[in-house]
Parts: sequence; structure tokens; C-alpha cells
Amino acid sequence: MAFSVAESHEWAALPSVTATSKPAWQPLAARLMAAQKRDGFETAEKDSGKALTAPRFRELVPMLGYILPGSGEMADNTKTAWVEVGQFDRMGHDEGAKLAWRVDEEIRSVANKFKELLSAGWLKVRLVTDHGWLLLPGGLPKVELPKHLTESRWGRCALPEPGAQHGFPVVSWFWDATQPIALAPGISCFLSAKEYSHGGLSLQETLLPAVTVTRPGSAGGGAGLKLASLRWKNLRLVALVEGGAGLRADLRKQAADAKTSWLASESRLRPVAENGSVSVLVEDDALLGQGGQFVLVNQQGEVVIKRTVVVGKN
Repeated sequence: MAFSVAESHEWAALPSVTATSKPAWQPLAARLMAAQKRDGFETAEKDSGKALTAPRFRELVPMLGYILPGSGEMADNTKTAWVEVGQFDRMGHDEGAKLAWRVDEEIRSVANKFKELLSAGWLKVRLVTDHGWLLLPGGLPKVELPKHLTESRWGRCALPEPGAQHGFPVVSWFWDATQPIALAPGISCFLSAKEYSHGGLSLQETLLPAVTVTRPGSAGGGAGLKLASLRWKNLRLVALVEGGAGLRADLRKQAADAKTSWLASESRLRPVAENGSVSVLVEDDALLGQGGQFVLVNQQGEVVIKRTVVVGKN
């Protein structure tokens, strides 16, 4: 499948550490503020003042209309999804310069996630990241910032004590403009023996790639495609697809895998009529009550829309 790819760039929130810059790119950003009790650069919910945790994030995002597809079957592709992929940062912190050995395989994992989402029916996927990094085998050069001058000291940035005279470059914190943040200059680091670090102001840390990948245009694969109704009549599923003429319907255990079809070969890939109607029949009554996927595919066999169903149940 040939995809349309558009590239642009964005800037990281400062300091360019995960605790600050990742929340700035999350759907929840408008609902967050600086955490009052923190160990560095964490955020909290404006309404409650509670620190934003990963479990709480997963609770809140669906409330904004987003979905969080799991690692298994993709969810409803008619909605906007938030998906995280890649382990670059964890590997960098854990393995230092050995991250260089892992870059190719991690890029492949990101590319595979694009393919998975687009094959599951999403029409467009946009990739952003929260920050970049510096990587230097043998360790970044260390500069001295006495610990007693800081409330919190990280590799490339620090939260200075009020009134501390430290002599390092200062920027405002993204989540609280009144809070100064001290930055390590150049490629230096406040901590020793760090081959991988981020949080500073270099282009490598702050200039972020933004990549948008779009499905190629196809019949029923663009604007105007809508699954208007889906209803079981015993073991027959009847659908009405607005703008779907020319597509073909299937019932599968896994949306992206045609080999998991539940339809007999002579009944498979039923064409959508000019008026948008189509029906498919499950001939094995042992499948009654099982969950699966109703999919519509184009002439190339690519899934352009899907919907979770339970056989025989409306």
C-alpha cells in the first residue's frame, strides 16, 4: 500500500524532559497545570490539583472523546485515537550509548504501528514526540551545580532554590512561567557518567519531527463514508453504508487478518450495493455470541472501516 507522507516540525515544551513535555502533547494539556507538590517538573489536574498519573490519564482521555486502543484488536476507527509507541527514551536511560544499536528496530516498530492503524481503518495517523536527546559514548561532559543550590537536579536541567546564585542559563518552566529553570550549557550535564540525557536547549532535544501519514484515496475510503446502521437478523448481519458503493464486506475475528474470516468461501466479501446496503451470513451457529469485527475493504483488500460486533446480538 502506498501512503501519503507529510513532514513538519514542532518545538518541545521546556525543559525538554518527559514530565514536562509529554503532558504538553497529550489531549489533556488544556486541563493541566504545574503540580504544587513535586520532585521536579510534574503536572496536575486543574480541577482537583492531583498529580497526573498514567492510570488517571487512561481514565480521563475517553472522557474527551478519544479512545485508547489496546495492544490487541483495534477499537472503533470512526473516533480519534491516542496511541503510544516506541521505547527510545527508556532504552536511552537504561542502556546509554547502546541505544544506537536499537534505533533501527525501534523505527521499524513505529512504522509497523502506522501500518497497523491504517490497515485497521483509520484514514490518517499523525506522529509527534515529546523531546529529543543527546547521546555521547563515554559520557557527556560534567559541569558543577552544587546540590544545595537546587530543589531538584536532573541531567540537563535543574530547579534552583529561590534566590540561588548558580550562573547557568535560565528559562521559564512551560507549566509555570514564574518558575525559573537552570539549564546545562552546550552538551554538558549536571550529573556524571551520563551517555544519554535530555532537558536542555539544544536543537537535538527541542526540535521535534512531526509526521502525518494518510491512506491513499480509494472508493469509500475518504470523506462521506459512514456506517449508518448495523443489525443482526438471527445469524445474518445487515448493514447500510453511506458512500460505500464498491466496497466489500466481511466478518472476521481479527479485522486486519482476512484468514480469520467467519464466512464460508462462497459467501465472502459481499459487495456493497449502490444504495449502500450489504448483508453477510454466519453459517456456523457455534459462533453465536462471539465477538468479532465487521469490516469493509476496498478493491485492494485494504480495510477502510471496521466495527466490533457480537454474533447474533444487536
